[in-house]
Amino acid sequence: MINYDSPTILKKAVLSLHLLDPLIKKITIFKNKNVSFSLKDLPNELNTEIINIKNEDVGDSLNNYIPKIKSPFVLFLNNHQFLIPSIKNFCINDRYSIITAPQHFKNIKIECPFIVRTSFLKQTRFFLKHQIPFKEAILYAWLKENCDFKMISLDREVTRQQYTKNLIKKMEFINKYHFKKKSNETRKPTLSVIIANYNMENYIETAVSSYLLQNESADQLVVVDDGSTDNSIKCLESWKQTLNFKLLSINKNIGKARALNYALPYVNSDYILELDADDWLDPDAVFTIKNYLKTISEDVSVLYGNLRNWKQIEEYGVKFMHIKKGKQVTNEDELLSYSFPLGPRIYNKSALNTIGGFPIIRFEDGRLYEDVSVLRELINFGRLLYCDFTVYNTRQHQASITKRHYSKWNDYLKYI
Repeated sequence: MINYDSPTILKKAVLSLHLLDPLIKKITIFKNKNVSFSLKDLPNELNTEIINIKNEDVGDSLNNYIPKIKSPFVLFLNNHQFLIPSIKNFCINDRYSIITAPQHFKNIKIECPFIVRTSFLKQTRFFLKHQIPFKEAILYAWLKENCDFKMISLDREVTRQQYTKNLIKKMEFINKYHFKKKSNETRKPTLSVIIANYNMENYIETAVSSYLLQNESADQLVVVDDGSTDNSIKCLESWKQTLNFKLLSINKNIGKARALNYALPYVNSDYILELDADDWLDPDAVFTIKNYLKTISEDVSVLYGNLRNWKQIEEYGVKFMHIKKGKQVTNEDELLSYSFPLGPRIYNKSALNTIGGFPIIRFEDGRLYEDVSVLRELINFGRLLYCDFTVYNTRQHQASITKRHYSKWNDYLKYI
């Protein structure tokens, strides 16, 4: 049992396991530090243990615990789930490694990992806290990675779940893990993802894993570390075996525009999706973007859409804020009066090459507003095209460069 923030719902979920007597041998609750719950809150006859999650890392706690499990199967309850009477007379189909259970909300059906063979679990790993956008996604991201193995879905709903507005928005994101299976076939036009990272060790792996967990694979991921002084390089090196992943490292910090230019020669695709190191992509981002790219004309230098905005509310938790709907920009005045960063930005690589890459201006030595500077150049070369799609997630947090330097925007406007 993982990711329960309400003691009342947690107790309800534990008691609901009586519906599976005598199949349940042991109940293990992985408890977050902010949840006030103890064994005294449960009937004595239940064989229950509580494990306090270290460093708020559910994945790490599961990875350490699973090798100790002796029973042949594990049942997962996650995100305030509890069993309902339809589970009665349930028998485990032991021909399969994974049994999923359907969840329904807002006319959406999501398959959730429900019962998994222990021997299979011991061969796999769960994503760590730095590698997924929010803790509620942990089982679904694991299922996405292992969906090619022998799996069956129950023909009925056997759990219920209590939803908050924030959880509903997270489940809408999670639902995109199931749209279609990942394919390694290259669809034209080709699309690469490029990330410039500087001291974002807490977030960069979420960005990288969002590339890995795409329903349709991008053609390439190029990450350039811009002289980070934290553990970013160590984090990034653990992903070096990822398909079509290229890691570049600069010894000293040279600024985002120069770092992106450093990476450009290594990009071999028709288009480039720029992903900030503290943001992440929806699982259907590549699929959606490529569908738009197939239809646009050659004079489009940048394709962009909407931004889904999240706020960091604790060290490893996010809260949905709103979707920032984009609008069509046709000239420089409209670009400079845009009320938020224009994005996500999908650049035509030939257009970028024609203007010489990202401009290095004298203002702040080219270290700020590189996105606006390059768009000012590109809008004079070709069209900026807005389409109504939402596949990009931005994260509001105190370490954000944009947030720390917001006051310099007026100085930038005066400079240009």
